[in-house]
Amino acid sequence: MLEFVVERGKIKKVLPCKEDPISEGKPCIKGLTCHEPLSIRRIRKPMLREGNKLVPTSWREAYRKIEEEFSKLRPKEIAFYGSGLTTNEANYLLQKFARRVIKTGNIDSSARLCHASTIKAFEMAFGLGAMSACIDDIKDADCILIIGSDPKSDYPVAFNKVLEAKQRGAKLIVVEDSFSFSSKHADLHLKIRSGRFLPLLNFLAKYVIENKLYDEEAPYSDGFYELQSLVSKYESGKVAKECDVKEKLLERAASLIGRSERLVIMYGMAMTQHVSGTKNVLGVTNLALLKGGRVVCMRGKVNIQGCGDVGCYPREDGILELLFGDVIKAIYVMDSNIAQSFPELDKVHEKLRDMFVVYAGPFENSMLKFADVVLPATTILESSGTITNAERRVRAFKRVIKPICGKTHWEILKDLFEAFGYPLKHKDVWDTTREMLEKVEPFKHIEFEDLFRIEGAFADKEHKWEKFVPVEFTAVEEEKTRKYPFVLTTKRLPWHFVTGDMTLRSKTLKKFAGEPYCYMSPRDMRKLKLKDGDLVEIESEVGKIRIKVKGKMEVDDGVVVIPFHFPKALVNKLIPFQLDPLSREPNLKVVDVKIKKFSS
Repeated sequence: MLEFVVERGKIKKVLPCKEDPISEGKPCIKGLTCHEPLSIRRIRKPMLREGNKLVPTSWREAYRKIEEEFSKLRPKEIAFYGSGLTTNEANYLLQKFARRVIKTGNIDSSARLCHASTIKAFEMAFGLGAMSACIDDIKDADCILIIGSDPKSDYPVAFNKVLEAKQRGAKLIVVEDSFSFSSKHADLHLKIRSGRFLPLLNFLAKYVIENKLYDEEAPYSDGFYELQSLVSKYESGKVAKECDVKEKLLERAASLIGRSERLVIMYGMAMTQHVSGTKNVLGVTNLALLKGGRVVCMRGKVNIQGCGDVGCYPREDGILELLFGDVIKAIYVMDSNIAQSFPELDKVHEKLRDMFVVYAGPFENSMLKFADVVLPATTILESSGTITNAERRVRAFKRVIKPICGKTHWEILKDLFEAFGYPLKHKDVWDTTREMLEKVEPFKHIEFEDLFRIEGAFADKEHKWEKFVPVEFTAVEEEKTRKYPFVLTTKRLPWHFVTGDMTLRSKTLKKFAGEPYCYMSPRDMRKLKLKDGDLVEIESEVGKIRIKVKGKMEVDDGVVVIPFHFPKALVNKLIPFQLDPLSREPNLKVVDVKIKKFSS
């Protein structure tokens, strides 16, 4: 939560909110600069495609075009895509429109790309589609394992609580496979081979079980003895070799975790965005259950938990499967830049060109190259409603300023209900909130008035059961070859967020990182006769991009790291379409590539 100084209808300054129970008056730089992009390259009017151009039109004509095109198709040929950048109410209406009006179950959201593996694993282990821990649990830990995440860079508000725990004596272990800003604060830092989180987690579980350092309730949970049998073969020497880490560091981590009494495990998308993402998270839940510890998943967009909770999640196949399977012929995308965030982008772009695409959003971005109808929407700062954070805390907010242009997503969807002959009885957004509290299962115990308290109200966080789910590691992701001798992984930077639609417009944040770079080890750069700033061509089996290169000591030989924020270097063109078979989350982290200096 933030405080805004508004003068003459414009936000002049953003200030910390000392009463906010999450940030405790210490927000991140992205929050403090969130007002800077508001008026830059906004979508000002509805637009329709005429040939190769988008031309201004009226709202009525835009809605009429959508109704006309959707009516030509069968329900299963139409899809909808929600967003963690807008309110619960907008996402609720989107899925309601899809299911009630269009009568399709083809509804998904950006939650698919970041933590579908988390939701699946938590449902298997706990019977709960969200984390039961609270962010403040971090402060009470005596040992914190950060694995496959970089909260100092990506979640600085949560990392403040890590630092507070360290001041109280907690030990910090950081495990990562690229480079990490958080590792500088670690008591123990393990740099492992890409995608090797699960064997490490299974070894830690073995150590805890063999030394009888587990919680006294652990043997009474389903699956304990099956887990004991499976992890017994994860010997420290073999795991150290598989992970490419020193055995003594592995054993030191096991000792710290084994002795801990209040373990907290924090993890992120380096764990989940894999074909084995669900298995990786189950490795975390198994270790947490053994120790009676807490699990904090590091989620992304402001309402990424909420958009899934209110129904922007498929009951069958996800949008990626439908898209690559040539099932859908039209898609409505709400405030998500799938033309940048999806894998195998060359093929995605080809499919979007052949579809009827509706894009509703505030800013000009890559979606405008493919949209047939564009609907100008407001940002969340110009909207009212509720959002749900990573710990499932639901809070209401009112708009900070009147809309600069466009309509709120809630208003657009209400208009669409009417245009399709299904007028809503909701007079305002709060009527939708009340309906959500009645209809959405995790919200049913929440009182409307509690949403307006600064601490908000928690959606359902109770475990329905606690099960160990033993999972075996299989190295199916990458095997470097002479043709593709490097392993690519993607990463966030501290100053930018997801596809950069807002942060790349911030004059402050652009000063820190205004253009994309590929980060490599200095030794690899010398082998390829590259220097900082050289333009290189990076190629995988599905695509190629050109990008400037920069040496970074923290990057291992044979690894390249590229931030995914920049539309000037669409790194997802390099990433083949591969899904976790359990969660249907795409692999976005481990890809075989080759690199050469580009000469025009």
